Amino acid sequence: MATISSSRFNLSRSQNAVFTIEAEKDISYFLTNFNLPGLSIGVAPLANPFKVHNEPGNTLTFEDLEVECIVGENFDNWKDSVDWLKTGSDGFSYRASATERMTRQNGSIVLLTNNGNRFGHIGIYNMFPITIGSIQFDMQDAEPTPLTFSMTLNYESYKVTFDTNAEI
Repeated sequence: MATISSSRFNLSRSQNAVFTIEAEKDISYFLTNFNLPGLSIGVAPLANPFKVHNEPGNTLTFEDLEVECIVGENFDNWKDSVDWLKTGSDGFSYRASATERMTRQNGSIVLLTNNGNRFGHIGIYNMFPITIGSIQFDMQDAEPTPLTFSMTLNYESYKVTFDTNAEI
């Protein structure tokens, strides 16, 4: 019977995560919640005279990335997110012209331990926001709680790397 040594086996649990966008090096998005998006290849039905059966598809599809961010003291990260979203429109309705494109950015989510050590990195490529959520102001909270907002991003792909030598 195999035994698991507690010194060699630690449960995977989220600790701290920081979301950054390459073009905005001075602004960080401290995350309270995010999903590592799923992906699929779908299926391609293939028919023969006797039966229709499915074959693996050939198009990789990624789910949207959803992040929940702590609002910075001066609302800088929220304002920058809203401005980024507005690059897809004239600010009120649709894009000013059909030739304008929403600014796509590369970014990353850095995973940190409780000690602040980096142990993982999720690179996100060619992303753009599709939704910026509301900020809930609750004046009746007994304890001060940080304000948060959600952001949903569409992107081309992502890559996850873990530092196996990280001190957890």
